[in-house]
Amino acid sequence: MKTLRNWGLFALMAILALIGCPAPTDDGFGGGGGGGGGGGPNTTSWVVGPNVTATKSGFSLSATLSSSNTVYYIVVANGDTAPNEAQIKAGVNYSNVTVISSGSFGPGINITGINLDLNPSTQYDVYFVLDNGSPISGSIAKRSITTLGGTPVRLLRLAPIYGTGYTYGDPNAWLDIEILNASQLSSLGNWKVKFFRASQVNTLFQANSVSWTFVNNDVIRIHQSGRITDTSKTDNNSDKWDYTTTSGFFLGTDKSVVWIENGSGQILDMIIYRKNTVPSGWPSDHAETNTAVNNAVSAGDWPSANTSDMFIFSDNKTNIMQLKSGRIEGNLKTHWEEITPPGVSLVPLATPTVVNGNSGGTTKLTVAVTEVAGAVVTGVTVNLSSLGASFASVTSQTLYDNGTNGDTTPGDKTYSYDLAIPSGHPGGAYSLQVTVNAIPSITKTTTINLGVTPLPPVLAYTGSDFNTNAAGNGAGGVTAGTANAAPSPAGGDYLTLIGTTGTSNTNIYTSATNLGPATGYTKITFWLKGTAAKGLVVRLGTAGSNYYNVNDDDIAGPHNLITGNPTYAGKTVNVPNWTKVTLNLGTLDPTGLKFIFRGGDSANYNLQIDHIQYE
Repeated sequence: MKTLRNWGLFALMAILALIGCPAPTDDGFGGGGGGGGGGGPNTTSWVVGPNVTATKSGFSLSATLSSSNTVYYIVVANGDTAPNEAQIKAGVNYSNVTVISSGSFGPGINITGINLDLNPSTQYDVYFVLDNGSPISGSIAKRSITTLGGTPVRLLRLAPIYGTGYTYGDPNAWLDIEILNASQLSSLGNWKVKFFRASQVNTLFQANSVSWTFVNNDVIRIHQSGRITDTSKTDNNSDKWDYTTTSGFFLGTDKSVVWIENGSGQILDMIIYRKNTVPSGWPSDHAETNTAVNNAVSAGDWPSANTSDMFIFSDNKTNIMQLKSGRIEGNLKTHWEEITPPGVSLVPLATPTVVNGNSGGTTKLTVAVTEVAGAVVTGVTVNLSSLGASFASVTSQTLYDNGTNGDTTPGDKTYSYDLAIPSGHPGGAYSLQVTVNAIPSITKTTTINLGVTPLPPVLAYTGSDFNTNAAGNGAGGVTAGTANAAPSPAGGDYLTLIGTTGTSNTNIYTSATNLGPATGYTKITFWLKGTAAKGLVVRLGTAGSNYYNVNDDDIAGPHNLITGNPTYAGKTVNVPNWTKVTLNLGTLDPTGLKFIFRGGDSANYNLQIDHIQYE
C-alpha cells in the first residue's frame, strides 16, 4: 500500500522592486533558527537583501534587484560544498552534493505558494545568484536557515510499511493508520481521529476509546478489528500501541480524507489518498473531499491542491513502501518509494527416495533457500513428528548447509539432512513441514513429501491363517473347527465357531499361542462371515480390559479399544458375505497376549473367521 502524509504549506515570496542600482556580492549573511538572515545592500547587483525567513518546510524571501536580472537559487544540506554561479543556475546535483530544491524568479513577478518540501527542524544552506543572460560573477549570496518545527502529532498511512522506525506490517491488513508522537495527545483535550467517506464525516476513534498511557515517542497503530487482536503494546516494543476498531472505515476503503483534531476542533494533520482504480479526480459523491483539500491548502495543512499529489496505491495488501532516503515525514507520493522487503523463498528439491518400512533405510531431505533484499537465514528445520511413534518428539530437526549430515556443498544455500527410517516402520505417505527462519523476523514454510513402503502383513499368531487347524480352542458351548467350503478372499481353510453359549458372557475362542511381535504395525485385521444372536467381542489378553465391540452397528470398523465394559445384549452379527474387520491398536502393544473371541450369554453363534493378521 502506498501512503501520504500532511505537510504544512510554506510560501516562497519574492518582492521584487525593479530599480537600476548595482550591488556587490555578499556571501556572509547568516540566518539560522528559523529567523531572517538579514544583511545590508552592497554595490554590485543586489540592492536590498536577499532577506530570508525560515518556515516549516522552506523560507520566505524579500529582495530588491536591479532591472532585467533573474534570481536562481538552490537548497543543499548545511555544510555542503559551496556551488559556483553556473551550478546554482543549473539547479542540479554537483560535486557529490545533492541539490534538495531549486528554482528561479524574475523581475516584476511575485511568487507565492511554492512548496520547497523541506524537512522541519532541519538546517539547510540556500544559495542565490543573479543572472542577466548568464550568471553574474560575484553575485552569489548564501543564507543558512533552520526550518521551523513540525506539527507535534502526525498521521501516517500504513499497510504495511517496512523501514527505519517501522515494523513490517501485518501482510493481511487491509488498512492501517499510525499516529506518531502520540505522547503529545495528552495536551490536546478530547482529541479525535475523523474521516470523510461516502459524503459523511465519522469519528474513527478518540481520546476515550482506550485508557491510553503514553511515554515519549509513543506510536498508535490502528487496525480493522480482527486483523490484529492485541490491544496492548506488542512486538516487545515499548513505544508501540496496537488498537483495533470495528469502524467501517477499514472495510474496502479506496478513497478518503483522514484527519486528527484537538479538543477545540482544530485540524492538526491530515491524510488524503485514493486507489489507482479511481479515475483521475474524485467522483461526484466525493465533492466534499475536493473542498477539504482546498481548505487544507488555505490553512497550510496540505502542500498541494492537485489530487495527483496524493499517494496512489495499486494493491493495498502487498505493496511495501518506505520513506526515501533522508526523509523524516511523508506527505506526498514523491516522498515514498516501493521496495522489495527482506524475505526468503524456500523450495523442496528432488523428492526423497522411498524407504522400505520393513528393512528401513536412509533418504535425503533437501530444500533450496534464496535470501532476498538483505535477509539472512538463521536456521532451517523439519518437523518429523508425523512419521510415527519413533519420531513423535522430533518437531525441529535441523537441516544443514555445512557439508555434514547429508549436505553436499557447504554454503550453497541448499539445506539437507539424511533421515534414517528404522526397520519395522509402519510406512505410509507423509508431508513433512520445513521451516526457515531469517533476520529480520521472517518465517517461511514448505512441505517435503516422503513415502515409506508399508510393512507386509504377517499372521498375528502361529496358524492364524487356519490352513492347518483352528490354532486355538473353542469354549463356553461353542466349538472351534475349520472348513473350506466357501473360502475367504485370503484363500484356504478358515476357522468356524459354532454353538450356543451358557448362562453367562464367556470366551468362545482362545488362540493356542500368543500374539507375535507387533513392532511397526498399527492394526489387526481378519475376515468375518456369519451370524450371532448377541454381540461379538474381541479381547487381547486374558487379563485387563483390551476389548473391541464387533457387531452390526459397524461391522468393518475400524474399531478402537473401548473404555468400560463390552456390549453383548442388544447387539447382533449378521454378515452374509466375507467382510474385512479392522481393529486399531493405538498405543497398545499386543505382543505376547492371547487373541480371544467372547460371546454373550444364552446366544447362538455361527461364525466363519479367516486370516487374523497384523497390518
